[in-house]
Amino acid sequence: MVMPDVPDAPEAPYALARLPGEMPRSRLLWQGQDTGVELDGVALVHQGVVSAGMLLFITEDCPYEEALHVYLVGPDHRVRDALEIGAPYVPGLLTQVQWLGGDEVSFVFPADEHWRLRVAPEPRRRWRWPGLPGVRHPGAWWRPTCLHLVRQDEGRPVP
Repeated sequence: MVMPDVPDAPEAPYALARLPGEMPRSRLLWQGQDTGVELDGVALVHQGVVSAGMLLFITEDCPYEEALHVYLVGPDHRVRDALEIGAPYVPGLLTQVQWLGGDEVSFVFPADEHWRLRVAPEPRRRWRWPGLPGVRHPGAWWRPTCLHLVRQDEGRPVP
């Protein structure tokens, strides 16, 4: 089942409540109830069901220096994995999001970089260093990950 791309649709179970302060951070809400989870970003632009839980695409709502945060949230509403795409002074807009079926989605971010994201059911170790500029996974580079990102215009996986 794929959730609609419209975040405020009644079928879209997750929403965000912006936290006070200068940093673009939010609390994750499930059907209007606070889950106690804090996330980077303030604008939930897409969400969809994958076998490992729910995939959330969140931006900082600053198109002149945007960052895209992708979170894999489990059935317990906890973050199972995350990655960020962006760089200082780089404008961005998330476009052309396509749910490809199964556990894959493709999208364009920032302007003309085409990506394909596959969600593995269980975390796997992958060589993620040094990686491509602008893509960050939280934690150590040897940490197992469920989110496997490939830059489509180059055809090589992003570590």
